[in-house]
Amino acid sequence: FDEAAKIRLEGGESAKLHPEQNSAWLERTAREVLDSVREAESRVATHRNKEFDSTVVDLRILAHLAQYHARRIHAGMNYALFTKSQDVNALDEALRHERQAIAAWQNIVEAAGDLYADDLMMGLRSAGLAGHWRDELAALQKGLAAIEEQRRQFRPKTTDAPAIAHVPIRKTADEDLLVRATIWGPDSIQSARLVWHAGASDRTEISMEPS
Repeated sequence: FDEAAKIRLEGGESAKLHPEQNSAWLERTAREVLDSVREAESRVATHRNKEFDSTVVDLRILAHLAQYHARRIHAGMNYALFTKSQDVNALDEALRHERQAIAAWQNIVEAAGDLYADDLMMGLRSAGLAGHWRDELAALQKGLAAIEEQRRQFRPKTTDAPAIAHVPIRKTADEDLLVRATIWGPDSIQSARLVWHAGASDRTEISMEPS
């Protein structure tokens, strides 16, 4: 995430797969698996049995686990962007995606239900690889609360002149762009304008709205 955030902020390229590409693949695959599960349930009719039920439960768990990681990737990426840029908008995005990730983990807990034992041995207990998916929820909520507190306490560094922190938009498939920045200074900022131009066209100025 740190390397990807550095490239996003400073420009440049990498031969590595970008975190957001991983996220898109995980999200797409999870959606396909859940669609297949729904189709299987609609077709099984009187052939439903314990093997079928346990299989669809496992598929749901895996799909929601993929959704969790897909959303957590965005949370981690935006948190790295915030720590490097101090653009608080990136921290807000990190919080939004972290909440979505926790919601996906909650779906794992609901999918598992009481089908599995409360203390599963998935690996070494000393490495935290035992228990049930629901056990992780408390730790995830605690981590979220810590970031929410960091957001409440955030204040930009003191400066002698107006300053701007901004995560640039490097690529987009959208026609409309939402450009955000954290702007502060020793005195209250009364207004800000975004200046842009496309190619050789005349530049255009748009007033930014405070939020």
